[in-house]
Amino acid sequence: MSARSTPNRFAHHRKGRTSPLVWVLILMSSMLLGGIIFTIFTVPAQLSNTSAYTTNSMLARANQIEQSISAKIMSWLPHKSHAGIPHDIEDILPDWDNEENKFWTPIDLDTSYPNDPTVTLCHLNFKEYANAPHLYPMFRDLESASSCNGNNKRKEKLSVLMNEIKANEGNDKLGRVIKPNAFVFHESRVGSTLVANTLGSDPWALVFSESAPAASALLHCSSCSRQKNVQMFRDIVTLMGRSPFHKRLFFKFQSITSTKMDIALEAFPDTPWMFVYRQPVQTMMSHLDPNKGSAGAPCLRSMRDPPKEVKDTLASAIGNSANAPKEAWCAAHLNMLCSHALDAYDKYSVIKKSNGDVIQRGFLINYESLPGIVPSVLLPLFGITTTPHWLSKMAVESTQYSKGRKSGAKVFTGDSADKEERATHNIQKYAKEILQPNFDRMNEIYTGILRTFSPLNTPTNEELKIVPTVPVPAKEKYYTDALNIIENSHGGQLGGDIAAGHTVAEGHSAFDKGLTREYLPWIPFSNVHTSKSFDKVNCPDIPDGSYPKTYAMSDMTANWNTDVTDIPPFHYDSLCHFDYQNATDNAKILAYRSAEVPFVVYNIPEVDTVVKNWNNLDYLHKKLGKKAYRTETSKTNHFMYWHSTGKNLRGKDGKKWEPPTDIINEQFEQWLEVLTHLLFTNLLAYSHFLTLSGGCQGSE
Repeated sequence: MSARSTPNRFAHHRKGRTSPLVWVLILMSSMLLGGIIFTIFTVPAQLSNTSAYTTNSMLARANQIEQSISAKIMSWLPHKSHAGIPHDIEDILPDWDNEENKFWTPIDLDTSYPNDPTVTLCHLNFKEYANAPHLYPMFRDLESASSCNGNNKRKEKLSVLMNEIKANEGNDKLGRVIKPNAFVFHESRVGSTLVANTLGSDPWALVFSESAPAASALLHCSSCSRQKNVQMFRDIVTLMGRSPFHKRLFFKFQSITSTKMDIALEAFPDTPWMFVYRQPVQTMMSHLDPNKGSAGAPCLRSMRDPPKEVKDTLASAIGNSANAPKEAWCAAHLNMLCSHALDAYDKYSVIKKSNGDVIQRGFLINYESLPGIVPSVLLPLFGITTTPHWLSKMAVESTQYSKGRKSGAKVFTGDSADKEERATHNIQKYAKEILQPNFDRMNEIYTGILRTFSPLNTPTNEELKIVPTVPVPAKEKYYTDALNIIENSHGGQLGGDIAAGHTVAEGHSAFDKGLTREYLPWIPFSNVHTSKSFDKVNCPDIPDGSYPKTYAMSDMTANWNTDVTDIPPFHYDSLCHFDYQNATDNAKILAYRSAEVPFVVYNIPEVDTVVKNWNNLDYLHKKLGKKAYRTETSKTNHFMYWHSTGKNLRGKDGKKWEPPTDIINEQFEQWLEVLTHLLFTNLLAYSHFLTLSGGCQGSE
């Protein structure tokens, strides 16, 4: 039968009785079509960071992955230049079962004889801990899971163990010691165990969560001189960092050790540290929740033998500690811990280098930013790059109750609002009267640090708490003038006179105070700088005839050559920068506009929103789509203007004149891929630069 006659055959069947086979086909087609429609219109849940995605729509998930251009960028990076992004080798698990990888770890320190304490050691089961940190949230849980008895337990003098390390110096197995990467202190019941579990998600990290030996060295050497106390702590931490294969070492201490954190920070003067705190009412409710009772609450332990700081706080708050309710005792104890943290921050927040550089060392961390702030901010600043495997495990741990233990792990749900709502009158009263002032000061420092780290787009706690899906490259160093973070905020400086050698851009541009130039997929190709202005800028209420100061173009180009993309240490800037949200500055804005003189305005919410969106590659990709845009190319970094009539010109040698640039059509994704390679490859290896249409181009 010919193809031309086929439709007539089907027409004949439609006139007669429909066959059962056709009904079956129609039914199957309807079910398939219905399934597709259901899939398309089902709203997907948030993609999980684990290997299993929690979404109701496979199609939506595929579309989301397709649109996530920031993930594609990772594959575009040259293999030999990942700017700190780790190779897949880090995602391989340690060889736990290799007998050569077993090592002795201190589990106790007897300071009865402080001149040479006795150390108890055990082969700890780090494999089990790495598999699920929330099941072994405290050091004692890890010790219990390791059967530290019989042949798996030994005692030795501290001096003997230290001599062993010295004798085996250079031996990769017996003499290998990891320097601590960070110390974690906390206010008590403020999420510090979640921090430890997050760090412990890395199988290559030694994480000691409230270990006995380190705490004993800090707290139980009452007869020691300060020098001896510092040395004892340094020695026991050194022993605990003795591993043949681990790569990182973290300590999360008991909350009471915050009163001795100066010993730890003096013993390891280069080790970064953090102190985790929380909103006062929520913290006190974690200790004194009426539904759970206050028995065993850590904040009430000081009632037995109250330190002077606690008694002084109670005397100041209510006059007599003897009549103080338990809520006042709890607040006074927590306030003592916070006060020690603030004292430590005043003394140990930065490292001052001999060359004048200042490196941020201490961090006060708000509970509301956990756990995402750890991999997205803290670890990179500690010089550590996460891996996809580590991030995936972090995401799992962040959903678990941090102290799940083997009695049955349960999913964690936020409880801040519930704590605020159910707080008793006394909890609210003493949280406000005793704890609130220190909380406010810590929060001010915390937000000031975040502004310094990300001056253009300071992240919110809601944004920070999300565990990233793409590794954040480690920073080799991060310099910040941390001592003046609060004093030099927008309202205090930028609208007035700016001292010579400082920059009016510090408060609102990507002024970096020393941040190394690194690529982050979600902060695309933004310039960061430490440049300072040459001159003092005077910004009176009404500009005078000398404003703005002008400079010779030759001086400006001599200082910053047009062929050099690196921002120089000093630059010419004589314009006033005004804060749009500041009433005083706003009046100046109107005056300077009326005078028809140039100035810069910042802190405009609508503009900041645009900046934030345009700093999101996925947002740009979605907006620009697959359309090919008019794009100018050049074999050099010069994009010269030319006219189409020049195409007919010839040189003296008779050769046809060639335009200095060319015009092509390019999709945003294609343009971005070339740009990504340019950032991490010798620029001479590429024949052209690209710029998307929109600037001054050659005319055809």
